[in-house]
Amino acid sequence: MNEKSPLVYAVDDSSLGRKALEAVCGRAGYKVRSFSSPEEAFPAFNDALPDLILTDLVMPGMDGLEFLGWIRSRSALRDVPVIMVSSSAGTEGLERALELGAFDFIRKPYEPPEILARLKSALRYAEVVRELRHAATHDSLTGLANHAELMRELEEGAREACRGKDSPRPFSFLMLDIDHFKSVNDNRGHPAGDAVIRMIADLIRKSFGNLVSGRYGGEEFGVLLPGYDKPMAVKTAEAFIALVSRASPEGLEDLRVTLSAGVATVGDGVACDLQCRDTVDRLVQKADAELYRAKREGRNRVCS
Repeated sequence: MNEKSPLVYAVDDSSLGRKALEAVCGRAGYKVRSFSSPEEAFPAFNDALPDLILTDLVMPGMDGLEFLGWIRSRSALRDVPVIMVSSSAGTEGLERALELGAFDFIRKPYEPPEILARLKSALRYAEVVRELRHAATHDSLTGLANHAELMRELEEGAREACRGKDSPRPFSFLMLDIDHFKSVNDNRGHPAGDAVIRMIADLIRKSFGNLVSGRYGGEEFGVLLPGYDKPMAVKTAEAFIALVSRASPEGLEDLRVTLSAGVATVGDGVACDLQCRDTVDRLVQKADAELYRAKREGRNRVCS
């Protein structure tokens, strides 16, 4: 089966219902994982996020509406369409499901053409939503998170780090700035400046992988380092700066670029607060202050 086939989670306490969904979705080329209850499905979300969720409305234990509420409370699942299924002739539960964010509903017994049509519609909708959200949250030049999205992720990361206020989990914020960037624009032109910014963004993606990174603004970038204490963050930043100093943009091989960096770490000069907002402000202020100390001390270095 194609690795890019949509992954569907089907949750139904009826074994016959699960088998029917598995058969119809399987014949259409979808990958299906079926579960007899939401509770049984929970661990699967840690393994892989589905492209679409089908869930029965009426189930013992956690019912479909409660499950839908759980799904919508998870940011990672916010754009995953949920289709409710029900054998009930009433509409009250289905209306409530739509109010809570369900995309659609299907009545039992299943009609395969109807299931496939509604699944295709939901997947098309999800793709459009993802594209719109990506455009709204990512920088068009670099493809990295834009400033607003970077700050949102930073707040989420700081909140997670500060859950144990008296002993915060390791979390660092790295701020990077291209040295002498104005001279690149002045002497080589703005297309060359754009090429430098894209090169730095590409190196950030390759070096930091799945870690959240973004364009803070202009020639500045930010990288979130959950699990990194101060020494680890500084060592990582130094390695990245060394990598950049050996690189040059495509078509501009004679151009050498360096970065200055500032590191801020929760628990190391940045205290946790109950609202978390102050923690984010302190992280940004500390990283920014250290970045400009690096500039004053000669650039192409890390300060913390």
